[in-house]
Amino acid sequence: MIEDGTAAANPFRMIKKRTLNRGAPQEEGSNRALTPLQWDYVLETAERMVQDEPERHERTLFIVATLFAMYLRVSDIVGRPNWPPVMGDFRQDPEGNWWYHVIGKGNKAGKVAVRDDASRSLRAVRATSTRPPPISLR
Repeated sequence: MIEDGTAAANPFRMIKKRTLNRGAPQEEGSNRALTPLQWDYVLETAERMVQDEPERHERTLFIVATLFAMYLRVSDIVGRPNWPPVMGDFRQDPEGNWWYHVIGKGNKAGKVAVRDDASRSLRAVRATSTRPPPISLR
């Protein structure tokens, strides 16, 4: 489908293969995700910070909203030794869709769809800056 131009990416890539080993179920590990209530608090706090000091905290809101809306790993936005992310990694395809090009686990290149929540924040952070800021958390 990719070669024929009918799909931009392999839609089956994320389906996990079933293993033949069907041993005893493992215990559920500790949950490291934030609850919806916790995410709401984090996002609201970042929005309040922007209201108080937009020049200083628009980038904070951008990072938090991008992590949340696009389900990114911290390493996807911080970067890796061989790949420092830049604003140019957000690219628009010929159909007008925005994608974030990332080097992920295993040094694999990938694209993540930019949802509306993240694109609004991306436009806002670019509007408050005279030059595109680095998107690194460091």
